[in-house]
Amino acid sequence: MNLNQINTALREKYQAPCRDGAKRHIIFWYDAKGDFREVVDELELAEVKLCLVFYRDVF
Repeated sequence: MNLNQINTALREKYQAPCRDGAKRHIIFWYDAKGDFREVVDELELAEVKLCLVFYRDVF
């Protein structure tokens, strides 16, 4: 998957109507191998807050 495909897929998810009365979408993306670590900042998603969590972070 390349950056354009990721942008398109995420944009489609965020533009879809929310379900069950929700007011926003929350999408979790787990990149176990870290393949996209260097390009995640290049995602072009308007009105999307990106929260990065690393293996050493604790909830």
